[in-house]
Amino acid sequence: MSNTEKELQNLVNICEDAREFYTDAIDQTKDPEMKQLFRNMADVRKGVIVDLRTHMRQKDMDIEEPSETFGGRVNKFLGENVAKWSDKTDKALITYLEEAEDRCLHSFQDISNDNDVPNDTRALVSQELETLQKTHDYMKELKEAMKAA
Repeated sequence: MSNTEKELQNLVNICEDAREFYTDAIDQTKDPEMKQLFRNMADVRKGVIVDLRTHMRQKDMDIEEPSETFGGRVNKFLGENVAKWSDKTDKALITYLEEAEDRCLHSFQDISNDNDVPNDTRALVSQELETLQKTHDYMKELKEAMKAA
C-alpha cells in the first residue's frame, strides 16, 4: 500500500469515526432539531467517504473497510459517557463533536498541503476540506452559542 493510499484510508477512517459518533449522538439527544442536525452531519461524512473511496477505486488503490482510529475510540467513549452523565446532554455532545470535527479538519489540511500527494488527490482532499470546514465552523458556532446561553 502506497503512502497516498494509507493517507486516504486514514481520512476514510477519521470520517467514519465522525459519522458513527454523529449516528450515536442521534440516539442520545431528545431534541428533534439536534437529531436532524446530527443526521445531516453523518450524511456529510458518508458523502466524503464515498468520494474518497471512489477516487481510490479510480486510481486502483487498495480499499480497506473503514476501521475506528484510536483517537476516534477515545473521543467517542468520552462523548458518550459525558453525555450520559451530564444534565446537559446536547451541550456535552456538541462539545465533543466539535472536537472531532477539529481533528478531522486538521487531518484533511495535512494531506491537502502534502506535496508528496498527487495533485488530483490533493485537489479532491481540498474540495472535501471546504465542505468539512463549513461543518466544523457550524458546530463551533453552535458550541459557542450553547456556552453563552
